Amino acid sequence: VDVVALNDLADARTMAHLLRYDSNLGPFDGEVELADGTLRAAGEEMRIFVTGGSGYIGRGVLRALAKAGHRMIGLARSDGAAKVLRKLGADVVLGGLAEPERWRSQVRGHDAALHLAMVQGKAAAEIDWRTVEVLLKEALSERGPSHVIYTSGVMVLGDTGNAAAGEEARTSSAAVAVAWRPAVERSVLEAATGR
Repeated sequence: VDVVALNDLADARTMAHLLRYDSNLGPFDGEVELADGTLRAAGEEMRIFVTGGSGYIGRGVLRALAKAGHRMIGLARSDGAAKVLRKLGADVVLGGLAEPERWRSQVRGHDAALHLAMVQGKAAAEIDWRTVEVLLKEALSERGPSHVIYTSGVMVLGDTGNAAAGEEARTSSAAVAVAWRPAVERSVLEAATGR
């Protein structure tokens, strides 16, 4: 399982640089090509399963993926979200993160799975954990995605005062609303490194 961390929404040129030189897990082990504003990793169009594609981060990611010529399928929990996904060029599977039995089989046959969704409410931690668990299990299956991307945010760093924080920053003071996310991040990184 390859886990790739996207640390910002950026133009294709910047994303190509990040993949080539600036990854938390080392440089991307494959060809990274940038031509006419289109980014291709390993020289191929990718089939990508996306959660949270109709959200703030997801819309930007889907625009970039569509521009790069990739095929996308997005999980939509409502007709409104499905409409947004279709407008951005994605096929749609209806269902919510809390119902993995409705979408789990759709992950198979894709090159990558991007978990961009952020669940709100009392069950957020449980749903996020379960979603990541399903994506990682599918990635280990014969037809599962070889890349899993899990997004997080700066709230896992807590209040850093005036100090700059980078990838090596501690997450022991995460904001209460996301206090569970550092453990999920660690599980994803462990899956990538086999630890």
